[in-house]
Amino acid sequence: MIIPLLFIIFIATIAYISYKSKALSISGAISSVFVGASIYFSFGFPGLVPLGLFFASSSMISKWKKERKAQMASILEKGERRDYVQVLANGGIPVLISIFNIVDHDDRNFWFILLTISFACANADTWASEIGSLSRIKPILLFPPKFVEKGTSGAVTVLGTFASILGSSFVALGSSFFIKNDAQSLPFIILFGFIGALIDTLFGCFFQRKNKCLVCHAETEKRIHCGEYTVKTKGFVWMNNDAVNFLSIFIATVIAYFILDKN
Repeated sequence: MIIPLLFIIFIATIAYISYKSKALSISGAISSVFVGASIYFSFGFPGLVPLGLFFASSSMISKWKKERKAQMASILEKGERRDYVQVLANGGIPVLISIFNIVDHDDRNFWFILLTISFACANADTWASEIGSLSRIKPILLFPPKFVEKGTSGAVTVLGTFASILGSSFVALGSSFFIKNDAQSLPFIILFGFIGALIDTLFGCFFQRKNKCLVCHAETEKRIHCGEYTVKTKGFVWMNNDAVNFLSIFIATVIAYFILDKN
């Protein structure tokens, strides 16, 4: 009983430090404790490894050279502090996997691979966005193909694509010590982490809500820009970046589930 309590205190401490360092809002810190505790009670310490690798690396990369990323502030809906919606957008699927693991505890390795894939997806997308924004070449929108401003959802760079693969590999390799037959599972996890990021880009291009500022005529994810409400020009009203993140992780993980289940 003492060891689980110590881990919960550890998770809460990390959340508090993240709040003080402005990586998380208050709601983000509280929800991160919920996500971390859920994963720990299902998988134990091994479950905290992919979670920790994602959170630590994505937080550091988000703050890396942030002065060069300042121009994206007018496009992105939210700032660098993650709120509870952003935490659950990335951590919601891992929580569901943790519940399934408790119900089907006989196949622990199967569910741990899926847990790792879900965090590999989140990390691949974050690394692609944060590192890709540092590219000297403007990103290219998938459809219609054209150069767009940095931070535009649905656009890609060569640097961001490589960063996506590295982000997925980082979580997969770091978690491999707790995976049986890791030599076979590693390429699978890395691939589906990248697929998750690719799905995120496709959804960002075709379905995510895009708005236009009536004052400066800039395309943005914000509902209010230049002190005025923006007008929707594309996508579904409810499909913001958080919804795209959640759905891309969900779809990639479900596809991986059926492939693993058949094997």
